Amino acid sequence: MSTICRHTRRLEATKDLFIPVTGGTDLVALGAWTGYRLDTDNDYAYVNLFAPHDLNRLESIKLVVLALATLTPQTLRIVSDYARGEEAYFAHNEQVNFALNSRTNVIHELGIDLAYDLGPVLREDYIGVQASRQAGQNTNLIVLGVRLRYK
Repeated sequence: MSTICRHTRRLEATKDLFIPVTGGTDLVALGAWTGYRLDTDNDYAYVNLFAPHDLNRLESIKLVVLALATLTPQTLRIVSDYARGEEAYFAHNEQVNFALNSRTNVIHELGIDLAYDLGPVLREDYIGVQASRQAGQNTNLIVLGVRLRYK
């Protein structure tokens, strides 16, 4: 008589967090949405967050924006800073330009993972996101926050 062994594999659940924008240079509201507008040279928006204690792997990090114009593309610069407590705030720091093909009055999620690939984002890291319009670019949007997806 043979015995059949059945093994179950516990799947890691994917979790999502949305962290609203925490600061910037031009606070605005549109409909039920508030955020910081990037529409003139050197406008900035900031999001600060703490990586959850149950983060095993960062799946994606996205900047959530509300486009105020249809542009192909809008260009944004992301500066990332992330570090553990008791480390320099710039222990991991990158600066990357991103392009977004946008439609007016549409919420877009811009994947900014490339700005966080210098070293892995670890549980309980402090994470900073700086989004900006660069001089001479054509950005016109409201930064609403950051969406963090992790396992």
